[in-house]
Amino acid sequence: NSTRVSVQSNISKSGYIFVGRLEKSKGAEILLETWKKLGNEFHLTVIGEGDLENEFRVLPNVIFMGKQPHEVVMKIIAESRFLIH
Repeated sequence: NSTRVSVQSNISKSGYIFVGRLEKSKGAEILLETWKKLGNEFHLTVIGEGDLENEFRVLPNVIFMGKQPHEVVMKIIAESRFLIH
């Protein structure tokens, strides 16, 4: 038996996505500081957990999804235009 995960998403091909641990050692702090400076026309989807999680949650141009199953991550990456790593 295989389990199918259905994800409804409003993420467009113009969106950016970051998948990973939200920690300074992984460069998430640089991403956070950069995203704070961008206008609201740039949208970032964040998948992951870590020390900087709460700082990402409060940004108006960030969709925070927390930890997600692999199938969901792959679907959202496919629907996004840019993958930041």
